[in-house]
Amino acid sequence: SWFPGLPIYHSTDLVHWRQIGNAIDRTGMVDFAGLGTNRGLFAPAISHHDGMFWIVNTCIECGGNFVITAENPAGPWSDPVFLDFGGIDPSLVFEPDGSAWIAYNDAPAGEPRYEGHRALWLQRFDAKAMKMLPERHLLVDGGVDPSTDPVWAEGPHIYRVGDWYYLMAAEGGTADQHSETIYRSRTLTGPYEPGPDNPILTQRDLSPDRRDRVEATGHADLVELDDGSWWGVFLATRPFAGQSTLLGRETFLLPVTWEGGWPTFLPHGKPVPLQLAAPDLP
Repeated sequence: SWFPGLPIYHSTDLVHWRQIGNAIDRTGMVDFAGLGTNRGLFAPAISHHDGMFWIVNTCIECGGNFVITAENPAGPWSDPVFLDFGGIDPSLVFEPDGSAWIAYNDAPAGEPRYEGHRALWLQRFDAKAMKMLPERHLLVDGGVDPSTDPVWAEGPHIYRVGDWYYLMAAEGGTADQHSETIYRSRTLTGPYEPGPDNPILTQRDLSPDRRDRVEATGHADLVELDDGSWWGVFLATRPFAGQSTLLGRETFLLPVTWEGGWPTFLPHGKPVPLQLAAPDLP
């Protein structure tokens, strides 16, 4: 809810970042007037496709979901085009055949079964006309194990790796039960099967009395480097008492390993390290 909004950062090593601009930098793009700090922009996702940078984002109290583009990530960015779909946390998927899709969190089909019952959806997007198409697919209803009434499935990202499509999403809320989960499918629209060792990132199975506590890990994204290694960024907190923090949710970086066709950030029960070797980049 601050103006200018959506700061854009640049890095050559994934560790050191500098701000190069703001995607929301002109009056009239998005109106933050009267919004609290928790009611402004939610979870932007940035992509690069066919010479253009794309951001899809949500401002739930100032128009809903929108898309903006730029040839240079430092700007200028286009005026927002608001899109006709509900929910939050959109991310773009561009296919080799030229089609574009948006994955997002929204209400499930029918009445929710419990508080926090959400679903992950995939919908066609016309990237030339900048509008949503009616074709919509349900990817996940609830979460990894519907019998446990999983809450707040959100932040979906889809990756094509080899012959598989991988769907990664957060689950469990944004406090100490936060986690990151993984699914895969042979086709973009599913059906998606959950991985055998979910969640692939969480700290909820560790003692709350541990030193140097990192909590609320989740809402992640992946990148493959030129050397074939994988890394992931995710949100987490460093509480000083209970869930109270001085800096709120911070961005962390960890290497991601693949085993048996599935990625993981950390083995179960292992704390997030506060220091580790940086990516092998020039």
